[in-house]
Amino acid sequence: MDKMIGDKAVTQKADVTNVVDSTVNALDILKQMASRKFDIGTEHYELGLYAEENKDICPDLIETMNLGDGDIFYLYDTTKLLYYTVDAIKRLNNKITDLENQIASIKTS
Repeated sequence: MDKMIGDKAVTQKADVTNVVDSTVNALDILKQMASRKFDIGTEHYELGLYAEENKDICPDLIETMNLGDGDIFYLYDTTKLLYYTVDAIKRLNNKITDLENQIASIKTS
């Protein structure tokens, strides 16, 4: 599914239940993923992720596609990856705020 429902009115009609805060620490998960740069044909990519390398780190982010010849193709669920990224940014922001508060406390001591 490449679209996730984010509207409360829609999710209530869709019988979505048990909505609680997540305990997943996306920052810890994303920190484990290796960033790569690579070329595909004549195209150069300065930053990318290999799904196959990260399938054991966070299987929730990885989907598979059977190519029909026995080969399996790994790809990211980019919507879920976005949600993990948002959580990681929020966690980083909290760390920055904590550090700023510590610095302010030291300056006033």
